[in-house]
Amino acid sequence: MTPNDVIDSAKRILQDSKFLRTPDSYSASTLLIFVNNTVKRMVMVRPDLFTTTDDIATTPNTVLQTMPSDCFRLVDIFQVVDGNTLEEVDRDQFNRTNRDWATEPAASPVKFMRHARSPNKYFLYPRPSSGIELVAEYVKIQPIYTLNDTILNLPDDYLPALVDGVVYNILSVETDENSSQVGMARAKMFLDGFNQALGISLQARVLSDIEDGAVTPPSTEARR
Repeated sequence: MTPNDVIDSAKRILQDSKFLRTPDSYSASTLLIFVNNTVKRMVMVRPDLFTTTDDIATTPNTVLQTMPSDCFRLVDIFQVVDGNTLEEVDRDQFNRTNRDWATEPAASPVKFMRHARSPNKYFLYPRPSSGIELVAEYVKIQPIYTLNDTILNLPDDYLPALVDGVVYNILSVETDENSSQVGMARAKMFLDGFNQALGISLQARVLSDIEDGAVTPPSTEARR
């Protein structure tokens, strides 16, 4: 799926729109801004749609670590590359049980802890020795797309939701110009469609992620 696919669908919906009766170069460039803005809103609302799993480097001899620059937020850390797995623990509880853990010798980490105030930082125990890499899942910050770029990580099934978000942006501009009740209602219809598509897909994911025999869905923390 590319921004051009989204723009083509939006134009078909709004083929009678006064806003689109402008030179193609202006319309395409403006709509491309709307596509990029909508993608970034989707990252904020549904970060789980933009996850990637990759090897990440660590800073040796320190417990506090920072995720790569393209990370929006950490999701999970699975293992040391070609090595042991890591267990997630709560830092406050770990502090209470082992106050000297941060000063222990560097080695291959066996535990990680989230930074409660920063989604892009985390702690390792023990602090990593030189050359340690981890296999981690994280939400990837989205680039500024051009017309024919492939939108990263987002499944093609989300094209209708992305189109709804772009159409809402267009109608919001038109509503500012004519302030009609019809225009405002139409803009709201597409905004509702955008929000509902993202919300319904999240509910479906919760249901599909429940293991056989489970009686409650996974917690928000578990889905981060």
